[in-house]
Amino acid sequence: MRLTIIAALGVCGLAGCESPLSPSGTLAGKWGWELNGNPSGTYVTLTLVSAGSVVSGTGGVCGIGPDCSPGPVTVAGSAVPGLGRFDLTITGAGGFVATYAGSVVGTDQLRGTWTEGSQSTPSRVFNRCTPSSFC
Repeated sequence: MRLTIIAALGVCGLAGCESPLSPSGTLAGKWGWELNGNPSGTYVTLTLVSAGSVVSGTGGVCGIGPDCSPGPVTVAGSAVPGLGRFDLTITGAGGFVATYAGSVVGTDQLRGTWTEGSQSTPSRVFNRCTPSSFC
């Protein structure tokens, strides 16, 4: 039995699939999405911290235009440790509320559905911020 488990993990490792022993991506860190790279473009940044299934954080949401509304936001939500699934609620000034639900893909990407008011954007991708990225 022991040899079978070791062999299965070895085959899985060679095939590139995830096993229960594989580290999965974490939500902790700084993430960013941008519509375009110019200074007046729309962007969202989220800096997340996770403790077990509890997720919290801060960030910024900037709509197109000079006022960058709603500006600073707070994040609260939950995650399923080890599976990479999450549900976040983002709140900001002026009654701004959005939700983002999805999964961690690898170690450097979030993919999910962004919902703001009655509008949903499926397949919204956030990338982990690096020194060379926009955020």
